[in-house]
Amino acid sequence: MTTKRGRKARGDLKVVPLRRKQLEPPPELRAAREREIWDQMIRGEPEGWFDTIGNQRLLAQYCRSEDRLGQFDSVIDQFQIEWIKSEKGAKRYIILMGQAEKMNRLSLAIATKLRLTNQSRYSHKRAGTIARNPDSYGDDGDAGALPSEY
Repeated sequence: MTTKRGRKARGDLKVVPLRRKQLEPPPELRAAREREIWDQMIRGEPEGWFDTIGNQRLLAQYCRSEDRLGQFDSVIDQFQIEWIKSEKGAKRYIILMGQAEKMNRLSLAIATKLRLTNQSRYSHKRAGTIARNPDSYGDDGDAGALPSEY
């Protein structure tokens, strides 16, 4: 069989579509919003990012905490300022804000452990270089690069 030398014609080229492995959400994620967050996170990171059981459990916790944080935020958004004038309203507002802050801290801690935040993706050498010379890395500070790509 002889092969044609040189460039191939457009019709001879075949494009193989990439198929990403879809990780099904674990059964403990019952709420639709938790499952949405799971799907967004799976699609938003490189394939294999959440392949280990430990990372999948952390991701499930992250999805639950983000859903609950959203619920707290919606309750706080509905809170009317005149309710704070009463002692009961002020106490409720303080409690809601405290719980929202705890959920926010939990989400951030899990996100850092999953290396979802840009800063957590830097190696210590890369972070120092970017801190000393941020202009040479563009607006995002090369935030999308993984530590293995340095």
